[in-house]
Amino acid sequence: MKHRSLGFTGPEKFAQALADLEERAAGTKEKPAYDYSDLVERFSQGAELSRLDRRKLAYALTEGMPPLLERPVLPQALEEMSQSLRSGSSQPLAGAIFCLLQVRPGASTGLDLLRQWVNENLKTYGPGHPLLEHWIQHADLFGPKGPDILAELMLRASSISEGLQASRVPPHCWLAEEALPNLGRWTAVEWHHKRQDFYGFLEAELPHSIARTLDAALRRLLEPGSSPSRVPEIEAFFLKHLGHPSLDHKGLWQTVSEPSRALARKWVNEKNIKLFYNHLVQAGDKHRLHFWMQYLDLVDDVRIAVGANDSYSSNPEISQALGKEIAYLDYAESSVSAVFLKVGGWWIVEFSQVGNATFGYRAEHKPADFWWKSVRYSIYSLKAGVDWPHRVIHPARKLPDSDWRQGYAYRLRDALNNEFPLAGFVPGP
Repeated sequence: MKHRSLGFTGPEKFAQALADLEERAAGTKEKPAYDYSDLVERFSQGAELSRLDRRKLAYALTEGMPPLLERPVLPQALEEMSQSLRSGSSQPLAGAIFCLLQVRPGASTGLDLLRQWVNENLKTYGPGHPLLEHWIQHADLFGPKGPDILAELMLRASSISEGLQASRVPPHCWLAEEALPNLGRWTAVEWHHKRQDFYGFLEAELPHSIARTLDAALRRLLEPGSSPSRVPEIEAFFLKHLGHPSLDHKGLWQTVSEPSRALARKWVNEKNIKLFYNHLVQAGDKHRLHFWMQYLDLVDDVRIAVGANDSYSSNPEISQALGKEIAYLDYAESSVSAVFLKVGGWWIVEFSQVGNATFGYRAEHKPADFWWKSVRYSIYSLKAGVDWPHRVIHPARKLPDSDWRQGYAYRLRDALNNEFPLAGFVPGP
């Protein structure tokens, strides 16, 4: 009588084999985990699959290095899964959806192919399988308009987070990420009442996508039929997370389109011009406010240096409005602040206290480092001698607003080598 070989030699292996048999008999030995990466390699090499392999194949689409989803054999894998579907198994759909929702954002050669496969098969082979009921109702999420549909589902829910939870789409998968630009565009205009809810969701779940979502929102406001007027909520959000659009300390503005960045810069300039001439000039200054608002499209940058007066530098509303770029003016009367405005190749310096002249500097004579990197400025460095050729005296304040603005423009043009543009003048607002 022949005895089958036990396949091991030596006392150590024999003892281990007996221990394994005892654990299995007692039910304490765990079954080894299925090796999905090994399945991917064997399938890619054309190995014959077992029944268990075929059941597991759909769950292996995101396994391996590179994953099966990115390999040339993906069409064969989808055909193998289709055959299982036709034989009555729901596992290929369940596995495909599971893997589809694990795919992270980024270029994927197989993502569109898998989306199409799920979209085409779900409504045909999904009915009758309780685990797939939810996805049958939302099969269009995997179609070409899936991101639009998901964005609308999220907006129509009581909150953005609850809408995403109800969809069962994980926040970090490609589908949620692709929905963000739509949410950015729609909350900029049509769904503005959902804006704060959406921004809170972004901060909590997907902060790495804030820059591109804000880009979509700003581009929406630049579309024909929309108004690019300043939206304080959007402005506060991009200042908080991206910083000043002229400085880009974090490098995030480099990922934003230039038209969006230009609009953001214009909003910040408008905010600072209004802040200076409405609040930092005692009793306000409508002539200069109206003048610079008229030139807003030509102003590249605005920075404010506040005086030592506590009502200015310590006022939390003013400090918050100036943000992290707040600067201070030294060696001046405590009630005097300064504003720097860049127009073309010139930096123009004005002061809050009436009676101070305006001074113009060519950008190359005082580079950007001077205007942006300092935290404190001496009033003497901003008034480089009373006989300087680029010194401008304001017209008489008693003049009508339109006459004052026109006269001031001519004076600036004359002092700045005819390089200051003359705007079309209209009656003051």
